[in-house]
Amino acid sequence: MSTTTARPIQAQLASKRAAGCLLSFAALLGQSQAQEAHAQSGVGASQKAFSQEAGLVRTSSAPSGLAAPGPLINLVGQQTRLLGEGRLRFLGLTVYEARLWSVPTAELGRLFELPLALELTYRTGLQGSTITSTSRDEIERLGLSMKPGQLESWESQMRTIFPNVVSGDRILGIHLPGRGALFFLNDQPLGQVNDPAFSEAFFNIWLHPETRVASLRKKLLSGLQP
Repeated sequence: MSTTTARPIQAQLASKRAAGCLLSFAALLGQSQAQEAHAQSGVGASQKAFSQEAGLVRTSSAPSGLAAPGPLINLVGQQTRLLGEGRLRFLGLTVYEARLWSVPTAELGRLFELPLALELTYRTGLQGSTITSTSRDEIERLGLSMKPGQLESWESQMRTIFPNVVSGDRILGIHLPGRGALFFLNDQPLGQVNDPAFSEAFFNIWLHPETRVASLRKKLLSGLQP
C-alpha cells in the first residue's frame, strides 16, 4: 500500500476512535472533496433515483439571517426561537454549523415535551451511509434503544432517509412530541420516522448529558430556561 493511500485510511481510523459517533464527521474529511464531486455529478445511480423520487433540491442555500427554518414555522407557527448555536470543528476545520430551535417555553428538564428542531449546515461532504451507521452506534452507546430489534428497525429507516451531503447542504430534523421525527434537506422533505422513542434517541445524540460533544451541547442549550 502506498503512503498516499495509507494516509486517508489512518486519518479515518484515528478520527473514528476519537469520536465514534455521528458527530465525528471528521472521519471523512480526507475524502470530502471526492465525495462532494460524486454527489454533484450524480455518479451513484441509486442515489440519483432516490433524489428524483423524493424531489430533493441538490443545490445548496444558506438560511437568511437567523430566521427559523420554513418547515419548522409551517409545523409549529411563528412562535419559535433560537435556543443556541455552535460549530463542530476538527483539526481547525469546520465540519458543520448547528442551531437548535424550540418554542419560548422550552425548559431543560422538559425538552422533549415540546417541538424542537436541530439544523445542521455542512461545511464538508459526507456519505448518507456514514450518517446512518454512526447515528446507530451513538444511540447504542448511550443505551437509548431498549426493545429487541428496535435499533435495527431505526437503522433501516434512517438508511432510506439520509442522503449524501455536500458543503452548504442543510439537514433539518424536527422533533414532534408523541409523534416522531421529520427530516428535510434544504427545506425539502426527506422522510420521517413515526416513533417518539426514535425521535428522542436521535436528538439525544447531541443533547444527552453524556454526548461526546459536550461543548457543542452546552452552546445549543444556552438559551433554555433553567
